[in-house]
Amino acid sequence: MFSDQKTTISELRELCQKFRLERNWQKASAATFAKDIAVEAGELLDHFVWDEDAYLHDPLIAKEVHHELVDVLYGVLAMSDILKIDLSTTLQEKIKILAKKYPVAACRKKNQLDCTERMRWYTKRRSLFRKKKNV
Repeated sequence: MFSDQKTTISELRELCQKFRLERNWQKASAATFAKDIAVEAGELLDHFVWDEDAYLHDPLIAKEVHHELVDVLYGVLAMSDILKIDLSTTLQEKIKILAKKYPVAACRKKNQLDCTERMRWYTKRRSLFRKKKNV
């Protein structure tokens, strides 16, 4: 039995590989899964459009949210398998990049701003970070 505490990313990837092989879907491309991830993320988002908290009060909606989120995860695992991406290493790399882009002190200060000011803050941070990367 799988659980988050005991199951590795490799085991989940193998589960997805087996599922694809059994159905002769191993020829699907990374582009196919990129599209799949986008579609499934849209289906996940659909549950939050009109009532952001419905999943908290309705077990059926909560289960649908869980399944849509796992559909996204399946696409990520399949795509990372095709592209030979080590997700653990890549996630650590990305977190380091995000830590530089969004320093703790600046983010805590930002959290005190209203919604419009926060959007301006994020836009400015993205712009500054892009300039640093291109220099």
